[in-house]
Amino acid sequence: KAYFTFDVSYMEVLWHLFKHIADDGRLFKDYKIVPWCPRCGTALSAHELAQGYEEVKDLTVTAKFKVTNAKEKLGLAGDVYLLAWTTTPWTLPGNVALAVGAHIEYKLLQRADGYAIAAADRLEDLGLAEANVERTLKGGELVGLTYEPLYPYAEALAPESEKPKF
Repeated sequence: KAYFTFDVSYMEVLWHLFKHIADDGRLFKDYKIVPWCPRCGTALSAHELAQGYEEVKDLTVTAKFKVTNAKEKLGLAGDVYLLAWTTTPWTLPGNVALAVGAHIEYKLLQRADGYAIAAADRLEDLGLAEANVERTLKGGELVGLTYEPLYPYAEALAPESEKPKF
């Protein structure tokens, strides 16, 4: 039988066990020195320390997702693309949704191939710091946008019940 740590009956059992351990005198308060990350303000695990410290440069990919309802949702004619940055491009064939932060600021950029939408804080990382900004949007304004799948052939491989609705 599966258990969940947030389940009330599970928590009650743990508190019951802790009480018995404390009543038996086997529970005590003590101190332990742990490695600490001053930047994050968190303890470091032995596994993290065993890996050692090494500067690495991760390769990334920026994928363009063509928006299919930009005229209705944003009042834009022409091609509009959502730019999504990832360090795990092998997951893109299985992509069925993009996430936006409701309070994150996004920029609508005018480009030669149409419009692009990207997070304002990532423009420099995407090489778009000098791009022509048409307007600023909050993530909540992007909710409900639909887009063409990057790999339409993958949709044909899925059983009808598992096909994403684009």
